Amino acid sequence: DGTGPRASFYVLLDGSEVFSAVDMSAQDAPRPIDIKLNSWNRYLTLVATQGTDNSTDNDLCLFAKPAINLE
Repeated sequence: DGTGPRASFYVLLDGSEVFSAVDMSAQDAPRPIDIKLNSWNRYLTLVATQGTDNSTDNDLCLFAKPAINLE
């Protein structure tokens, strides 16, 4: 109904946003994240925050199965 809990997810690479999923709800399908890292990248930051509903009530934020593949 659009009134349930909402959360937003961001991925930053060296302080710059490279992924966002804003106002995700429990009914939304997971969003795959595929980011290429280079030898000069230093900081990978995963952020979960409240959505635009301005509430953290019932927000459950997960980055499922995170992995870094080294080649």
